[in-house]
Amino acid sequence: MKTHDIHAGWLMDGTGNPAQRRMLIRVNGHTVDSVVPFTGITRGDAVLDLSGYTVIPCLMDSHVHLAWSHSGDPQIRQRQIAGDAVHARETIRSNLVRHLASGVVAVRDAGDQPGHTLQYKRHSLRKDEAGICIRCAGTAWYKSGRYGRIIGAPVQDHHELAEKIEAAGDIDQVKLVQSGLNSMKRFGRQTPAQFTSEELQQAVTAASARNLPTMVHANGEMPIRIAIEAGCNSIEHGFFMGKDNLSRMADNATVWVPTAVTMKAYADGFPSGSIESQTATRNLDHQLEQIQFANSAGVRMAVGTDAGTRGIPHGRSVLQEMALLVEGGLSIEQAVRSAARIPSVLMGLDRLGTIAQGKDADFIAVRGEPSRLLVSAASGIRVFIGGQERRSA
Repeated sequence: MKTHDIHAGWLMDGTGNPAQRRMLIRVNGHTVDSVVPFTGITRGDAVLDLSGYTVIPCLMDSHVHLAWSHSGDPQIRQRQIAGDAVHARETIRSNLVRHLASGVVAVRDAGDQPGHTLQYKRHSLRKDEAGICIRCAGTAWYKSGRYGRIIGAPVQDHHELAEKIEAAGDIDQVKLVQSGLNSMKRFGRQTPAQFTSEELQQAVTAASARNLPTMVHANGEMPIRIAIEAGCNSIEHGFFMGKDNLSRMADNATVWVPTAVTMKAYADGFPSGSIESQTATRNLDHQLEQIQFANSAGVRMAVGTDAGTRGIPHGRSVLQEMALLVEGGLSIEQAVRSAARIPSVLMGLDRLGTIAQGKDADFIAVRGEPSRLLVSAASGIRVFIGGQERRSA
């Protein structure tokens, strides 16, 4: 197979380790053959000079809704939430294009009520979209009478929930809704848990019997405590969970997907000075405080954006979430790890997430040194899939 060498000015390999200067990435076919210090001597058929660039693994978004756009127009949103399959396919396809252009090669879809994204993955994924992996929940499950209708189906009790999980088709993960939404008028308002400890434990057991991970939408102290103790794999959102729960997550190796960018979008999207904008800003500040504590406690955090919800576009929001993680105290290397290595484990994608021998040669090149990565990326990136440049964005 054809080999070629890539001279990276700086390399962040996705593990969270410090950036390395002047590295040589040898690609054999579509796979990384080796990563060694650059000495000026190469053996490949060609050398790609990225000496003025920082090279990182391609990114992943651990929480998206592919069937929705980020439009705030009520009519557009309603059409997407309850729309037909044809319109959903068009929306999903355009969103996948946006992800790939932003260097995002894997997404974890958190559900839509009709299950359009799962159907798309089964029947409509085009050959030119093969560079992106979709992990689908299909539809979420929530307690009858509580929040969750726009993303899933209601259940009456734990018997029905376990039966639905057992009977679900070829989904990639189970999505459960354990709390309500965050209030945009009352800072810190918490909603009761939807499922009891017994109900969630039985749901996790049913999912585990099918080798399916569980992702749990949860905000507030008690809903999250129940989800952690039930053994879920990840907490989605996790606003106002408190330090005790974050310590439990560290002890249980539960992954946290903070989706802080949602509150940034809401704060910017509501009229300046409105109670909604002020509350969203306070919610964001509190989430950044939790991120800081989580980082010090050793909680594994995965970048997820909730893309497709109001004001949160697919693709480029990943970099915005990474910037918020850095604002919350992570180093740039840790932020890259949260957007690459940790999501790859969460999604079961062994060949992605790091730049290392035997991994797929999927990476992003951003002009300039690592300290300027997130700023420079806003001006354009170069995306490589299987060692070949896909496009300039």
